[in-house]
Order: sequence, then structure tokens, then C-alpha cells
Amino acid sequence: MTAQGQRTGRGGFTLLEVLLALGLATLVAGLWVAGAAGVLRSGQASDPEDALLALLQRTRREAVTRGRPVDLIPLDDDRTFTWGPGPDETAVLPEIAEVRVRLVEPDGSGLALLGGVPEARPLARYRIHPDGTGDPARLEIQRNGRVRMVDLDPLTCSPLPGATDQ
Repeated sequence: MTAQGQRTGRGGFTLLEVLLALGLATLVAGLWVAGAAGVLRSGQASDPEDALLALLQRTRREAVTRGRPVDLIPLDDDRTFTWGPGPDETAVLPEIAEVRVRLVEPDGSGLALLGGVPEARPLARYRIHPDGTGDPARLEIQRNGRVRMVDLDPLTCSPLPGATDQ
């Protein structure tokens, strides 16, 4: 005889309970993978400024991984960059009307006076060293006729706070 409220037989899960749990886990995992793929796709920068900053970090990782300096070279249109010998190592920044970004010489070292307005000279190349540091440079962002200059941190190749409007 058993005491009142106790089950008889062996404890455990039935085959139906195990199959339901596995089906539910599979469904949740499928939804999670689909959501993660969407997040990764949306992580691609649609703004030229964000795209150039992401490209700087990608090039920095390449220099550290390769263990040698890597040059980020802007091509003629200021939107296309290359950073290695292969054709796959080319990136094109997204195009947005009234927005232009480019790497220019650091503060005051490469200013040219054009029509009474100082203009920074663009860099022919931006070198990132194997330890992840980069040469001194600034990021010039032109939006709707306004120009903003952002210094890049040579240690991290990231923008420093305190952008100046020109």
C-alpha cells in the first residue's frame, strides 16, 4: 500500500514530455538564429562616417592579425578605400547626398588657404602599425555645408571627443 498523495512506480519523464521539450527547444533556437542574423545584417553602417570608423577598426584588426603595418589608402572618389594587395580588400562607403567624410592631416599640419578658407589636405594613406596604433590623423565630416573635424586617437584609431566645427 502507498501513502495517500504518493505516486507508485518509477519517477521520470514520459516519451511525450521529452519530445515536447525537444521540439520547444528547437523552435526557440530557430527563432534565436533568425533574429541574430537580422541583427548582424542591420549592423552594417549606412552612414559614411560610421562606415569609415568601422573600416578603420577592421584595418586595425588586419594589422594586428598580420603582424605588419597595413595602409588604408583612399582612392580618387573619397568613398573607395583599399588596404592590401588583393582586390577583395576594397571597401566603398555608402553615398548620402550632402555628406562627405575623409581622412586628413592632423591639426594644423596640412592646412591650405583656398579662397580665404583654410582647407585640410587629405591623407594619401593612413598607416596602422602591428601593435594596433595608427599615424596621427583627423576625420573631416561635411554635412549639409557644415564641416566638423574629429581627431583620431593614435592608440585606438577611434574618434576623440571634442570635435571642432569649421
